[in-house]
Formats: sequence, C-alpha cells, structure tokens
Amino acid sequence: MACHRHENVRDDRLSTGGFAASFRSVHFSGQPVYQELTPKRCPVQPTWHMYRTKKGQWVVYSGPLSFTTADRLEIEKRLAKHGLRPDEIERLFLREAETGEGVVSVPIGLERLDQDLHAPTVTGSHGAYRWLTTGQHDLDTLCSHCPQVLVGKYVAVASLDSGPMVLTDAENHAGWSSRNEIAYSPQIRSTADCRTDRFPEGCSGFNEWYVCDSPFDLGVLCSGNIFESSLTPGRVWTFVNYDAGFALHNREMADLTNLFWKQLEWIQPETFIADSAAFLTLVSRNESIFAAVCNALKSLGDKS
Repeated sequence: MACHRHENVRDDRLSTGGFAASFRSVHFSGQPVYQELTPKRCPVQPTWHMYRTKKGQWVVYSGPLSFTTADRLEIEKRLAKHGLRPDEIERLFLREAETGEGVVSVPIGLERLDQDLHAPTVTGSHGAYRWLTTGQHDLDTLCSHCPQVLVGKYVAVASLDSGPMVLTDAENHAGWSSRNEIAYSPQIRSTADCRTDRFPEGCSGFNEWYVCDSPFDLGVLCSGNIFESSLTPGRVWTFVNYDAGFALHNREMADLTNLFWKQLEWIQPETFIADSAAFLTLVSRNESIFAAVCNALKSLGDKS
C-alpha cells in the first residue's frame, strides 16, 4: 500500500446529508475524474435472515427484499449481487444449519470502504491469471521479499508516482528506454534496478508495472475518460490512479475492473503490479511466482 499522495491527486470533502465523506479525485486536462463510488448514507448495517421450511426451501430476506428457493447456488448468486462476500454468505448458511435461522449484518457504503482500505490479502483467479490485493503491504515490500517477480524479467512502467516515468542519465546509460510515455527496462538483474519513487529517497506510490520474460512494447499511453473510450491493442490505460476504485476483490468496482481484464487479455504479461494508496495489486499467470508472493506476504503477517 503506497504512502505517497501526488500533487495532482487531492482529497476532497463531500457532504452526504449527515456526515462528511472523504473521496479522491484525479484531474486529467483540468477535469476531475472521481475514482470511488459516491458514498451512500448508511445509518445502519443491513441484516440478512435465512431459515429453511419443512419442504426444504430456504427463505432469505432483508427488510422488504425476500426470495424462496431450494437451490443454494441461486442464493449465493443473488446475495453476491447485493454485495455480500463469500465468507458472509457461508456464515449465513452455517448459522442456519446450527440454529435454524441464519442472521448476518453486512457493512456497506463508507463502512465497507474503510474495511477495504485496511483489508488483509485477498486472492482470486481470472482465466489463466491468479490475483491478489492487499491493504497491508506495498511495492517496496514486494520487491525486497519477492525479487523473483522481477529478476531476469523485463519491466514496462506505465505509471511512476501517478505519471510517466522520466528516466535519469544513469537509467539511460543502464539500457532503459522510453517510448510514448512508457518506460522500458533492460533485463532486470536486481530489484534495485527498478525505481519505485520519482525522487531519490522519496516515498513511493501510484506505480503500475507490466512484467514479461522478453522485451515487449505496449504501445501508446492514453489519457482521458476510460469509460468513454474503446480499449484496443496498442492503446494502454493506467488503473492505479483510481486508487480504491481499482479493487479486483470488490464487485462494486466491476465496471472498472472488467476494463482492466479486457486490456490484460491483449497485453498478456506474465505479471502485472499496481501500488496505490489503498492497495497493492499483483496479477500473474506464473503459478510459482504467485505462490511465492502469497507465502512471503503471509510470513510478514497482518499489519493492521
């Protein structure tokens, strides 16, 4: 999780008719693009109930919402659409089996967002890729404890400190190059070859890297509103500046994450890494590297 806040990224205050809520915006060409869902006024946590009839049907309800089915998978799908996570759904079934009635209260809105910002490691899969997000660790930690993610590979830097990476004389001499505002490394011999901050001894953050086994070219770095543009090969969008809005584990952010997966399909890197103020995100199709990262972060423990 990055600790840096770039000068072009600001915290604003939003009045929501009962409390002030912090949210983050990034400005492209002077126009703010709000990166998180507008917080909803949530004075209470919605509570879901479940019980089973003598005929074997489950009855599930929360306030005026209710449905009845004998199909557990159908219940899981419906509850997921209402924002319940797999562990919460499982808890509902377990309590129903133990006591005859399952009851679970689910945080939403700002409470859910605060939970995400301090989230431990969450893992999942998408096609050939495995992914993880964590609010407990950052890119510097990843580099120091899992050098195999980078060593022997080639890195394309789509974002450094929320903008294009400007190469130093030393980096140019070492074989780095820059094309269309994307920086490309020579073969990485040490993680020290990969700078994570814009200035020496600065605080790193808002970095987005693509990692491959051989030299490659991503194309042109795009700016503007990603939701109003078509995603085509050779035109690369960055996602790290959406901060908490880019959250692979959060179904509420599916509109953005679906675009990310679409872009990844044509780039086909071995590994993708993004480090924002909210999350460190790693996506890889290399099973051994992914397992090594998970084990390394697990050994470091939860810092919350």
